Amino acid sequence: PLCPSLYKPGGHNEHSPVIFEREQVVVCRTPQAGTKFLRDLTVSYVNSNIDTFPPDESMHAGFQHINPTLDKVTSVDDFHHYLFGDNAKRVMVVRHPVTRILAGFYEIASTQPDKFWKTLYGFDESHGSGPKAFEHWLKYSKFVTQDYHSDCVSNGSASMGVLDQSLHPQLQEWAPGQHCRCGINDCGVQWEIYKIEEVPVYNAIAGYLPSLQNMIVKKKLAKDNILETYTEDQFDANAYLTDEVLNILNPLTKEEQDFFGYEPYQSKKIYSL
Repeated sequence: PLCPSLYKPGGHNEHSPVIFEREQVVVCRTPQAGTKFLRDLTVSYVNSNIDTFPPDESMHAGFQHINPTLDKVTSVDDFHHYLFGDNAKRVMVVRHPVTRILAGFYEIASTQPDKFWKTLYGFDESHGSGPKAFEHWLKYSKFVTQDYHSDCVSNGSASMGVLDQSLHPQLQEWAPGQHCRCGINDCGVQWEIYKIEEVPVYNAIAGYLPSLQNMIVKKKLAKDNILETYTEDQFDANAYLTDEVLNILNPLTKEEQDFFGYEPYQSKKIYSL
């Protein structure tokens, strides 16, 4: 099939783009760049009632079987239409590579510490999910030397390929680079890019889904400010992104930064007088 990397079953991850069929919109999902919002939005959308957003757990149950993702498209013509056709709109929400890696680290290291440190990276013990742990991971694990691929190919026989990373339930949170996802590198798929630092994910998608736009305009969710919860990190990036850490991550992610037009990440230090 065309673009084999996107023809793989997505499973319980964000590997395969999601389709909003009525509007002919395809969204490339990048973990840590608005994917929780997109998951909830898609559940409400498939239930044909955007007013159910955010959906409750009962609506999520069994959703994987009807999740409208690109890997479920069986017609080659339809597959080509969504990825390359003039009448389909292709949208991708991205994040600065440095903060995306940090967010992915924090999500897995804080919720599955043994899985992260022992199973994935072979440490004898868990080191937690704080700033020192993040620096320790970057310096002493195989992430920098093997896991992150700026050229979108494996860096040797000991390394997992970018497709396998994208399909992995944990590794997908920080690898591969965003420019290695959604057929950009291997198939030349072109996406309309939105940076979450400039446009909140819900505003980016609302430009393509009138029902979502109407919901935001009516401020149906303003009473509990639920939309904002999708844009808030659970950690203080300034505490993690020290000069020493940035001296590792900025050079590592330079190609990805350049691809999406990001500047090297600057630490936001607060100096007291």
